[in-house]
Amino acid sequence: IRPERDFIFTYSGIDLLAKRYLIQNYDRKPLELPQQMFMGIAMHLAIPEGNQKVHYAKAFYDLLSQLKMTVATPTLANAGTAFYQLSSCFISTVEDMIHYMQMLLNGGCYSNQEVLNKSTLKSVFKSHARFDKSLPGMCYGFAEYENSGIRSIGHAGYSIDGTLSEVTIFPENNIGIFLVVNQGSNNNFQADFREAFVKAFLVSHNQGSDSLQEIDNEDRQGSQVPRSIKE
Repeated sequence: IRPERDFIFTYSGIDLLAKRYLIQNYDRKPLELPQQMFMGIAMHLAIPEGNQKVHYAKAFYDLLSQLKMTVATPTLANAGTAFYQLSSCFISTVEDMIHYMQMLLNGGCYSNQEVLNKSTLKSVFKSHARFDKSLPGMCYGFAEYENSGIRSIGHAGYSIDGTLSEVTIFPENNIGIFLVVNQGSNNNFQADFREAFVKAFLVSHNQGSDSLQEIDNEDRQGSQVPRSIKE
């Protein structure tokens, strides 16, 4: 351990580290120094390296302690503790999500290739674990909405050219919309447009149709898979 590397931090940096990431007692007093935290993380990350784990622990420590490498919040906070949940979020794009949703709507197939078989597809949307407060969260990268009784699945995206994008799929209707708006515009525009689209093209068109039967609570909880796929 190289304690002098603690002085690499700025005041705000070391203050944030102490408040959020160093192991604390019940009185919120730190029980370790930054270099001890870095060594604990490095040793934890090196566990899978077998006979090389000491070598890699030292290598990881040198990178971390000199701030040449950083790790996500779950790893900083949990590595080396009894709650060693290291998983973090992932970043996707609207284009990726469009392909993903097309695959869902096509029963697990994309470009005439089977990506997921039907049993796997059903399993994807089941609840596989109870909520654990040590987890950073569990999601599929998209959200479920309801407009005028019509269910939709959406994913918001971002573009570097000054626009915000959103893709929305209406699974029971086998239709979707892709929306791009300027940043700084009305924050409710996407939701307002989605509501207007539903009222103009889906509600009136499907009145009296059996295809839009109400989804019961069992279907809705923990499930965002289109009814046609579930059946």
